Amino acid sequence: MVSPLGVVSPLVRMYCESLTKAPLVTNCVTAATLSVCSDAIAQKMEVMSASKEKTVSTGVNVFPYDVSRGLWMSGWGFVISGLFVHFWFMFLNSLFPVEGLTLVGALKKVFVNQFFMSPGLNSLFFCYTTFTRNDVPKETRMSFLRKKLAKDLVPTMKRSCAYWGTIQMVNFLYIPQKFSLLYTNVGFLIW
Repeated sequence: MVSPLGVVSPLVRMYCESLTKAPLVTNCVTAATLSVCSDAIAQKMEVMSASKEKTVSTGVNVFPYDVSRGLWMSGWGFVISGLFVHFWFMFLNSLFPVEGLTLVGALKKVFVNQFFMSPGLNSLFFCYTTFTRNDVPKETRMSFLRKKLAKDLVPTMKRSCAYWGTIQMVNFLYIPQKFSLLYTNVGFLIW
């Protein structure tokens, strides 16, 4: 019988080799995959909170998974959480080199990350989800977006500072650079 560790170890080794050989592609595909997983969890939670869960004749609970939304989130993950954040981290590393980063340097790096990324990335995410989701009628999307930004942007940025400040502090100080984007995308999964 093969132990779970016996299966996981070669997969981890293959992933690490892929990160070494093709870091950008590996990070983008990882980000896309984790974005789809995150969205599937979000969809399930939305259905549960709306009490729209259906029970099929087998007695198994299923929920109406929105494939289109999942594909759009895959695109977000690949382009934004993977590609853009990869180059953003390269930029941050040019300002605050990884080698010899001190606690003060990490705090500055987190501050720059939060000051520029939180408003921009959260606004972009609200725009993206407003214009790609099927549950917002096309003719009302601009007014929906204005209301969404007015209601949710500042509270989201506040939560973002608390959550991402902590996540990125750990990331910048303790996570090997090779795994920095993976760690961030696991953070996106939880976020």
